[in-house]
Amino acid sequence: YDLSGPTHHCLEDINIIRCLPRVMVHSPADTGLFSTAFRYFMDNGSIVYHRFDSKPQTVLEIDETNVFEDGFRQLLKEEGARELFVSTGYASQVCFQNLKEHRKHPADLIDVYLIGKYPGDRLKKTIESYDKITVVSEEFRYASGLGTFITAGLENIPSLNIIGFDDYDIKLGGRKDIWARANIDIK
Repeated sequence: YDLSGPTHHCLEDINIIRCLPRVMVHSPADTGLFSTAFRYFMDNGSIVYHRFDSKPQTVLEIDETNVFEDGFRQLLKEEGARELFVSTGYASQVCFQNLKEHRKHPADLIDVYLIGKYPGDRLKKTIESYDKITVVSEEFRYASGLGTFITAGLENIPSLNIIGFDDYDIKLGGRKDIWARANIDIK
């Protein structure tokens, strides 16, 4: 992706794929979930759109208690946190590193790796327990597939902020260039 610029996959891909019946978006943040995902999709005969990064990413967490079918994992959890960051794919890598290094108040991080029509009950319950949600994703924020996904079917939507790209006139360049031109800095 970062060598090809924003045309390697379209920035609206999550939103577009979610419109297709019975298709799941698999957007892992790292290589740690790949073998579990592969077995799960093969066993269930799932139709899947894989949104992989072009380079292997550092394994953020291997949680043996994680239930793969829930479609998310809690990467950071702090006592008393009222703010939740929700991300997917490469954005989870960025959030994980920046929150660990620059956090000024307690905040938690969820990596969503399976995106379908609606979030499962466990994800909904988790999201509704926070006062403030910040969604970080490599997509256009006003056509946010991830932001729309996590709020679908929620009864109590917390304060929501979506960090992503605003402008459809994105120039070619590497990933760092694109994020910088979009003024995305979560530090």
